[in-house]
Formats: sequence, structure tokens, C-alpha cells
Amino acid sequence: MNRSSFPSRTVIIVAILVLLLFLVPIPIPQSISGKAILQPATEWLLIQHPNHLSAETISHATGMRTVINQIRFSNGNSVSLRFSDSLLTRAYLSRGDTVLFLEDADLQALVTSTQRKIDVARASLDEESSGSKPELIREAKAKLDFAIQQDMEQKQLTERSRSLFESDLISREEYELAESRKKLTELEIKISRAALSAVEAGENEASLQVKLQEITRLEAELRNFQQRAAGHIITAPFNGWIDGQTTGDTLLSLIKDYTYVALIPIPADKMYRLKGDEVITLSLDAIYTNVTVKISRIDPKPIYQNGSAFYLARAAFQSPHSHRLTNPIEFKIEMEPGLLPAMLLRTIFGWEY
Repeated sequence: MNRSSFPSRTVIIVAILVLLLFLVPIPIPQSISGKAILQPATEWLLIQHPNHLSAETISHATGMRTVINQIRFSNGNSVSLRFSDSLLTRAYLSRGDTVLFLEDADLQALVTSTQRKIDVARASLDEESSGSKPELIREAKAKLDFAIQQDMEQKQLTERSRSLFESDLISREEYELAESRKKLTELEIKISRAALSAVEAGENEASLQVKLQEITRLEAELRNFQQRAAGHIITAPFNGWIDGQTTGDTLLSLIKDYTYVALIPIPADKMYRLKGDEVITLSLDAIYTNVTVKISRIDPKPIYQNGSAFYLARAAFQSPHSHRLTNPIEFKIEMEPGLLPAMLLRTIFGWEY
């Protein structure tokens, strides 16, 4: 028999080795590494709308956005916003620090007019018992004359502001401020005339109780207006860093300190190996301060970068540092070891073992 018709010993050995390679599962260590992006676990936003101001929180761990407070204005043009002076020199806020003052001209006018109504009502009561009505009438007339004079002057200033605004020589804010002042002077005339009428009419004994009830009602209104004015002070809800990169209608972004979410890109062709309970090592800085985290959520839709598909895994953690962390950071995911036959079949033919 011709020996050349049989496979050589070398070929047989190679065939046996290949067969063993596919039959014997050999574990191969696997990992994914790259760069992750940090986002704050919680972010607080102040957003200005035409007729209200909203405070919202964003949880980057879950992707949820929640409106936690809204302050509505009766007239958005009458409201001016003023940041606390401390924000000019500070990048970090503590819980309860004043952030923003809302100054509502209409609300302040209500406080002033209500207080004056109370003063007039009390003066009328005093006149009824003291007999000083002539003096009160003279004072009321003098206040009315002064209010009329102030209104005439303010109208001239407002017309001048209108002309300058239409010529683009002053800002809209300056023009609207002049308009607000004109409304206040008009309101002052109405109040002064009402005060004069009340003094001239006089009161009798039968109406004394009615006037006392009116004063009580006005004082309750005044407390309500004052409480609303005091409530227009916005404070920081937690300790955090001020984010200077705000856009659009967002007035302020506050990032909660120490807590972060790492956005980890997982290649789409590696997702089949990911179970979700893998330990991830994050290197937070150049001196390789490491923390270990676990995936809390994987976004359902892929993202594409340079023609490759990735899924974003989110992992929340608490930083050991007191300073603010910077992007990007290094990550490494230790995955379950792959079996060599399965890896070869998937690589060569796209088959699962």
C-alpha cells in the first residue's frame, strides 16, 4: 500500500488540535476600555419663561426631568430679576444660599397702595374722635396736588423715553421702567383722590364698625401681598457648583457636588457579552484615583460616532474628591471571559457557539 495516500502525521496532529480547539472550551479574558464622559447625578436649573419662572431638576442617572417649583407673574413685563451679589465672586453654593431676587413692580405697587388705604382709613377713624377733619382735608388736598404734579413730570419723562427707545438710543428695559413709573404715578392720583373723598365725606357713629372691618380686611390683604413679595427669593436647594455654560432661557445651572454619572460608550458588537452586573473601574484623574461602579441603566437607543454604533451605559458614583471633576475620564469593564470556540465561530462565520 502506498504510504503517500495516507495523511501525513503532521496533518493528523493539526486536525486533532483544531478539533480539540473547537471541542474544549478555553476561557479568554475580555474587557472594554476607553473614555467616559461625566455628568452631575443631579442638576438644578432656573428657567425664565414669558410669564413665570420655573425651577427644575434633571437626574442624569435616570434621564428624568422634574419641575419642582413655578413662580407665576401677573405681568411678565413688571418683573425684574436680580442675581445675588455673591454669585459674582463664587463658583460654589451651599444649600439655602440666596441665588435670585424677583422684584415685581406691580406687587410692590399693591403693597404701597394697600398700606396707604389703611393709613387713610385709620386717619378717618382718628378724625371722627378728635375732630381734626379740616386739617385732614388740607393734608389730603396737598397730597393730591403733589401726586398730580408728579404724574405730569413722569408723563414727560415717559414720552421722552419712548422717543429714545424708538430711536434705539436706550434699551427696552429702560423704556419699560419709565412706563412702570408712569403707572405708579397714575395710581397715586387715584389713591390720593380716594383719600380726599373719604376725609371730606366724614363718618358717623353707625359706620364705625364697618370701617374697622374694612381696616381688618385691608391689613389681611397687605400681609398676603407682603408674603408673596418675600416669597420671590430663590435659594439653592443643595450644595453644588455653578455651571457657567448656560444657554437660551436657562438663567442658572447648579451641579450637585460629589455625585456624578459616568456615561460609558459600549460598542454595539460587544453588547451581546454585557450582562449589566460587571464591575467598572473609573480613573478620575492623572494620578489614577480609581473608583469601582456598576451599571445602573443602559440607554435603549444607540448613538453613532465615526460610523460606529455605541450604547450609553450610565453608572452613578460618589467622588472621593472635594473639587469638581473634569472630563473625560478613563474606564475599564472586566467582562465574563469568552470561550475560544465561540469567539472563533463568531469572528469567522458570525455563528453563536
